[in-house]
Amino acid sequence: MQRLLNVKNLSVDYGAIKALKQVTLHVDENEIVTLIGGNGAGKSTLMRALSGIVPASGAVEFLGEDLMPVSAHKRVSAGIAHVPEGRQVFPDQTVLDNLLIGAYLRKTSRKKLEQEIDHFFDLFPRLGERQNQVAGTLSGGEQQMLAICRALMSKPRLLMLDEPSLGLAPQIVADVFKIIRSLREQGITILLVEQMANQALAISDRAYVLEVGSIVMQGTGEELLHSEKVREAYLGKQKR
Repeated sequence: MQRLLNVKNLSVDYGAIKALKQVTLHVDENEIVTLIGGNGAGKSTLMRALSGIVPASGAVEFLGEDLMPVSAHKRVSAGIAHVPEGRQVFPDQTVLDNLLIGAYLRKTSRKKLEQEIDHFFDLFPRLGERQNQVAGTLSGGEQQMLAICRALMSKPRLLMLDEPSLGLAPQIVADVFKIIRSLREQGITILLVEQMANQALAISDRAYVLEVGSIVMQGTGEELLHSEKVREAYLGKQKR
């Protein structure tokens, strides 16, 4: 199995605050790898460091290439797409325009992009029905679907999802996890940050537990799902 992402001793400081402390992890091709941990553990900071949004020290390699000197937009071109917490669609742009913006770095014909968009509209009919509607008027679940599709328009090798279930109704959460599983079946590798730990671990190949900026446990999704320590800390009442 090909090593897609390799992270060694990644650290991020916000002034005197050490948000990440020597984090080491990896993601292999066609895996779902989940990061779990409490609020303030550094999960979102890790995602932002990997996508180049915040400065970091340490080593990050993607497909064997050093990512540390690479700017955020060039990391997208390299094959990394980041769906941040809170969805963050372009609220004043239509659904269709949001999807086209997702492909802005690709040198692809408009006809080819429209064919890809039609594919997403087949997968997510509600987006197709609302393609000319401004994104800010969509429901939370629809915005999450749009954010994921917009990221996929960049043709990523690695899709990073930060809290995709946050603030969504239970049925929509179930739909989101079905989508994540189906994306992996289509050959997309996923790095997932998720507070709904039971659901996330159940679909994960491997997982890491992050506490106060450090990796404290790792294993297969099944191993962590059945770990007494993880269960006591994260698998009781799930925070929404």
